[in-house]
Amino acid sequence: MVRISIDKEADAAYVYLSHAPVARSMRLDERRIIDYTSDGVPCGIDLLYVSDGVDVHDLPDEAAVARLLKEHGVRSLAA
Repeated sequence: MVRISIDKEADAAYVYLSHAPVARSMRLDERRIIDYTSDGVPCGIDLLYVSDGVDVHDLPDEAAVARLLKEHGVRSLAA
């Protein structure tokens, strides 16, 4: 159930990996934040400054995220 929501005005995107509630978040860097369930399973990804492209390396479900970004005209960057 991977899906994406893009907010062009905020230059951000959110990737929904599941419907599970977020218990905690971990910042990978200044542009990528992973949300986790209470049992440590990734449930979402917050992506910032997407107009500059998105580094998908080290993201959960990397291939699915890259595909969704491409479908919505957002460039995936190599690490």
